[in-house]
Amino acid sequence: MSTIHKQLLAAGLLASLGLTACSGSGTSPVNTTQANLPSNVLQFAVGTANLQGTFTGLNVAATYRQPTGAFHPGDSAVFVSTPSLSGPFTMPTTAGSPDGFFSTIATGPAPLELGSHTMGGTTQNGQTPTTFGTSGGVIGLGIEPFNYNLNGLPDGTTPYTQPLYDQVGTSSAPDPNAFVPWGGPPAFATVPSGATPFVSEGLDIFAVKPAPGAYTLNVNVPANTGAFTKTANAAIASLTPLPTFATPTVTLDGTGGGSINVTLPAGVTEAFVQMQDLGPGSCNGRAGFYYTFEVTASGVTPVPDTIEGATTLCTAAQNASAPSPSSAPDGYSVQAVGFDYPWFEASYPNSLGNPSPPIAGANGQADVTVSAVGIGPSTPGGAKVHHVFSYHRR
Repeated sequence: MSTIHKQLLAAGLLASLGLTACSGSGTSPVNTTQANLPSNVLQFAVGTANLQGTFTGLNVAATYRQPTGAFHPGDSAVFVSTPSLSGPFTMPTTAGSPDGFFSTIATGPAPLELGSHTMGGTTQNGQTPTTFGTSGGVIGLGIEPFNYNLNGLPDGTTPYTQPLYDQVGTSSAPDPNAFVPWGGPPAFATVPSGATPFVSEGLDIFAVKPAPGAYTLNVNVPANTGAFTKTANAAIASLTPLPTFATPTVTLDGTGGGSINVTLPAGVTEAFVQMQDLGPGSCNGRAGFYYTFEVTASGVTPVPDTIEGATTLCTAAQNASAPSPSSAPDGYSVQAVGFDYPWFEASYPNSLGNPSPPIAGANGQADVTVSAVGIGPSTPGGAKVHHVFSYHRR
């Protein structure tokens, strides 16, 4: 039986694995056994999020894991939970639109949350729109729309698009700097089976102005005897964000790889540099494929010509011989997320077996800085940096 973290974080497996014989989940889906809920470990940290130097949002880091001595220590504690996050922040006054799971997290707060100091969730048998709806739950890494439903399947298989509350999402006004936090190779090995071979990076960045003070995360878990609530507290002492992260520059060698030049802002201890093969070319069969490079110091990061047995990006020769628009030259995007806390170390599979990996930096917060997206062709040349987007939810 695959471990719970693989079921919850590997989208390809989410759709194919049921719950039969899985125990220690702390929930009550069909054919599962309830664990000792109070012993599960909930961690929570908050901080600032510098979004392209244009807006300072609220970053939330959370893990909810099985304890030492459990069936699978360090794996996600539960299959289903209903979170509620409260603090001194003030919610925006423009409502988002609920999806099929009564969640408004992509586009804004729910109508009942406007101007309040709480973003909540909806119980599994409820229908009231909330930020997290029925699909959003706290798992082994982050808050994700991966809650299991009565059919024994997760409600969602894709992480939330970042930043949250910002995807007003019409084709006429998309956010060019929004991104799906998929972790891919070489930093994260791909999942060998399933439609989407990547893992969630567990990011939760809200386009909400943070405020100093105490924050509380409550996680309500359905149980055989009713409901159980786990609570964790965190605080923001400083509203000074990390410096703006300049978009990394890419130099390609024309043979499938090249290098990425990254300058870490002051205070950033590690970063994810995200690269995506945008296609539409299919020379390498990787249109839409995600690559992640973990960076801990400023400098040049090599991009291998091949990663996991396939050409990383189409070569110059392959692009030159593209026979039709459907096989047009490849393109790529590049973007960086910088952290002042050890989020890579807290991710899977790096923290397998660890119920409580550190998720706060030296200042006790979880601060991030996100660069603008750069776009370029997979032939030697520089990337075009997107214009900075004006955030809708302020």
